[in-house]
Amino acid sequence: MTTRAELLRRLGVPATTGEAWYRDRDRNGHPPPVAAVGRRRYFDEATLLAWIHAQLHPAPSPARIVRNGRTLISRAELARLAGLPEPVLADLYARRATTRHPVAVHRHRHDLYFDEDKALAWHTARLAAPSRRRSGR
Repeated sequence: MTTRAELLRRLGVPATTGEAWYRDRDRNGHPPPVAAVGRRRYFDEATLLAWIHAQLHPAPSPARIVRNGRTLISRAELARLAGLPEPVLADLYARRATTRHPVAVHRHRHDLYFDEDKALAWHTARLAAPSRRRSGR
């Protein structure tokens, strides 16, 4: 058993980060304490350590996910399929009012996901448009 503060200190994680993680435990899955002495909470060290490592080094988001029967693709996957750099797609998305980039239908952490059929149809139509329209200007 260990306290969260002791483990965070050993790992070099700021105390404010640990406090935020614990405050948001209902949403982020922070492990519960296994014991308490006064106001000091103790956690299973292996469980808390594994959880902290997952927060600090999350697995990459999947390229494709299925939601409500629709295949959704990440911006990274759309960039790969379209042969465009991700920053170009991010710019086209930011200017979607003029570029008609499809809206994101799902978010996983910081990654946006798009309906695969709509995103690829948009890209195909963009390629078919005259080059001055392709830039979105």
